[in-house]
Amino acid sequence: MILKRRERFIKVKQAYETLVPYIFKEEKIWPASDLRKSSIVAVGGAKGGIGKSMFSTNLGIYLSSLGKTTVLVDLDLGGANLHLYLGEWS
Repeated sequence: MILKRRERFIKVKQAYETLVPYIFKEEKIWPASDLRKSSIVAVGGAKGGIGKSMFSTNLGIYLSSLGKTTVLVDLDLGGANLHLYLGEWS
């Protein structure tokens, strides 16, 4: 079970590392001075099914790959599913 999760994470990370240069074209997402500070990034929307969890997962993986300490919290009390995108089924 743990190996499957690790393999899935590695595949997502590799895909993201491949896409990042094309998406950002060497542009910085945040200025370097802001990367040293703690930040809270909230992702929200008025509607379900628009990709908030998928976006949050990818953003978390990207920030983690930069060496940032990253915590993802799904506050959707009625339909939290962030854990599924991270490979946790229980």
